[in-house]
Amino acid sequence: MGRQTKSTLQNGIPAIFQNPEVEALLAKGKDVIIQVEEGEFPYPAYFFRGFPKVVEREGLYLTSTEQRIIDLIREAGMHPASLPELLFLGGRTTPRREAQALAFPSHAICCTATRLIDHIRRDNLSLQHIRRVVMEYPRDGETAEIFKADVEFVLSKVPSHPQCIVLSSDPQRAIADLKEVLSHPQIVPLSSWKKSRTEKAWFPLEAPERMAEAVADLILSHDLKKVICYVPEALTEKLRRTFIRTHISFSSILRDSSPGAEDRALKKFKTLDAEVLLLEAPRPFPSLYTAKAVIFAGVPGPDIFLQGKRCLSEHIPLTHLFLLAPQTEEERIHELESRVGSIARREPPDEEAVAQGFLERVLECVDGQSPHVIEPYRKAFRKAVPFFRRADVAAYLVRNILSDSARSLLPMQDIFFSMGKNRKIFPEDLKELVLSVEGLTEEDIGEIRVLDNYSFVEVSEPFAEKVISTLNGTDFKGKRLTVNYGKRRSGR
Repeated sequence: MGRQTKSTLQNGIPAIFQNPEVEALLAKGKDVIIQVEEGEFPYPAYFFRGFPKVVEREGLYLTSTEQRIIDLIREAGMHPASLPELLFLGGRTTPRREAQALAFPSHAICCTATRLIDHIRRDNLSLQHIRRVVMEYPRDGETAEIFKADVEFVLSKVPSHPQCIVLSSDPQRAIADLKEVLSHPQIVPLSSWKKSRTEKAWFPLEAPERMAEAVADLILSHDLKKVICYVPEALTEKLRRTFIRTHISFSSILRDSSPGAEDRALKKFKTLDAEVLLLEAPRPFPSLYTAKAVIFAGVPGPDIFLQGKRCLSEHIPLTHLFLLAPQTEEERIHELESRVGSIARREPPDEEAVAQGFLERVLECVDGQSPHVIEPYRKAFRKAVPFFRRADVAAYLVRNILSDSARSLLPMQDIFFSMGKNRKIFPEDLKELVLSVEGLTEEDIGEIRVLDNYSFVEVSEPFAEKVISTLNGTDFKGKRLTVNYGKRRSGR
């Protein structure tokens, strides 16, 4: 996927095209310089909306690098089929194949200026009908010089001056460099169409084994809600436990989740029943445009990084793209920056900020509880703890809850098994069966109740779905086993 400014909920149209000024300038055929954030560009086809049915090729979209073309080819399938048709030249195709493709009509050509010049010199295409040229102006000075010379050559082959649209993070420099090809260009500043800012930051980890806790620390310390966490499969269960322990509500889309399970997870996230959407790699990002933050556990590839960026809301003044990775991954971070723009380095949040965020969530839980539920504990606290020591005791309890070893708070889920005493099933049989599910330990198993025709086993809630999907339909004691959710949940 290419470097694209994310679409909003309104018909999936990028915000830049929801600006009346931009639309008016495009319609009038004026030369325009649109200011964009460094490394971010809309998908090219949107610039050619309104072009008539394909008869003659009327548009050009020029970039400065072959890698950008590869990114755009990958991104093409993620946009509506109703958009104008683009012909991509470059990437991994050969000049001979491209020459054959040029014989067929398309609304516009998307390629590097250098590749286009090669085809012009081979007489593979004509620019007779070109009326709009869109350019991604490079930020690197040396690359910009080469790009400028190539653009001047291309435009010299267009019989009448086309409308030129330049996308640049530095409009004044673009005007100065392209003064020979632009005719009284108007500038559309970033502030007139982009209403939100995205913070891209990397938090180096000293202890990679604390990745799950570091993700929760970021969410708590920054008071993040509506967060998508993109994590490797090996981290999923530990992160689920950590979220439960720290009162962070979440829903999960695992790499093997069914369409129904994915729909349920997205519904919880969209309706605010879940603060966090846990997305397990290599699952692609869903079509969401409402997230406040995306957190990557590890260094993602540029395609995945930009998929995550697309999910961020443009209606929130400040959104976040956070990476958590060991210091040893610094070289990969720099490689990622070459494709997605600069990523600031930040220090991990301190313990006080994390504790404060956790306590704010606890207060929300207390407000939602019936006073009668916690009254016995409140009385015990008052009687056992002197007034001037209550802050010390509370701090001690919070520290233990946030520590890696706190596991006793995990809620349990009843799981139904379709066999009982009549099939000579004993608790130890069911315990051994459940422990065969990858990742479970004895601490994840609670009460086991074996009845005449069926049984119930309590397992840690994060593992419930995995136990069901693994064991349902398997052969056990010579009979096909049905495994599903029990009717009640219980706390340990």
